[in-house]
Amino acid sequence: MAAHEFYFSFDDLGGMAGVQKWMQFAARFRTELGRVMATRYSESMYLEDRIMNACAALESLDGVGRGNVDEKGVYLVDRLTECINVAGDPFKSLIVEDPRQWATRVKDCRHSLAHHLEAFRTNSTGVEHLLAEQLYWLFAMCSLRMVEAPQDVFASIAKHPQVRWLTGEATRAERHGGPAQP
Repeated sequence: MAAHEFYFSFDDLGGMAGVQKWMQFAARFRTELGRVMATRYSESMYLEDRIMNACAALESLDGVGRGNVDEKGVYLVDRLTECINVAGDPFKSLIVEDPRQWATRVKDCRHSLAHHLEAFRTNSTGVEHLLAEQLYWLFAMCSLRMVEAPQDVFASIAKHPQVRWLTGEATRAERHGGPAQP
């Protein structure tokens, strides 16, 4: 990979100390990380499966991370909202809408996908691609916060052309009446 393709550098992460923290995180959240990385690197994964995998990984990341994985009354919207709070401003700029509203939209999309509802079957659009990317970045940024990545990591990610493009797409969708509902 060329240097311009990286989202952040080894030095941005804090060198070997940052890598050590990441490796500890990766060991603790192996299954969640595997599900999300499959959404990025599997050549044959359907978009719907990317969304479902990322939702499951985020739900578990929050539950295991906060130690309330089996707690009653903690729903997906709550877990996603907490992940957004952990990820902070770099992620909030990728969704360009109220975090709880976005989390509710994700929950509705996941429900439509899981039950193969008519709304999804007849109205699958490019917005789901944006949603899948946003979910990936929520997991990535939340994970980086959990390993206490330096602010330089988030500043570098925010400057990356793909992230700037995603932010622009979210802004355009919001400007045109908000993202479509599946």
